[in-house]
Amino acid sequence: NNDSLMSTLYQERELRLSLAGAQSKTGLFYKNNEYFVPQNGSPSNVIVKPTNKRYNDLVFNEYASMKIAAALGIDTPVVQLKKTQKQSLFMIHRYDRILTDQSIQRLHQEDFCQALGIQNQNKYEADGGPSFKQCINLLRAGTTVPSLEINKFIRLFLFNTIIGNKDAHGKNYSILYINNKRILAPAY
Repeated sequence: NNDSLMSTLYQERELRLSLAGAQSKTGLFYKNNEYFVPQNGSPSNVIVKPTNKRYNDLVFNEYASMKIAAALGIDTPVVQLKKTQKQSLFMIHRYDRILTDQSIQRLHQEDFCQALGIQNQNKYEADGGPSFKQCINLLRAGTTVPSLEINKFIRLFLFNTIIGNKDAHGKNYSILYINNKRILAPAY
């Protein structure tokens, strides 16, 4: 059944990378090839992940996975690899921001755990997080055109299964509120 298929992504807990300290990241404001630390509640527009000392190829793996997903027609944010003298950085342009010359507008999004009232520590299905069936039901009830969003979710789910992404969990899927519509957020 569909729920047991979703469970296969969560069986090997030691491969989860969402544990505290496993993958550091920071939100920055990026414009004209310059980085700024947001101050006083100002929004970021990129997320930067440095090379992980324990998993040296993690940034390259994440970059390649996102590029392959995009090539297969899966909606993804713009991603880049940036190199410094000391390390490589994986940079994700935030899809939940609208940048104009004058301002940055935050777009509302709600991850599947939030939408289903599931605590952060239970984001994996094996720990009480959302099952495949719950995700489909959420999209059916919570999006503007459910059939389109369910199709996108199934494609993304299958992609994660095929590439062996054992870190897929309920906080990696979100409903994005944009232009008076509720859609499945791009893959991240």
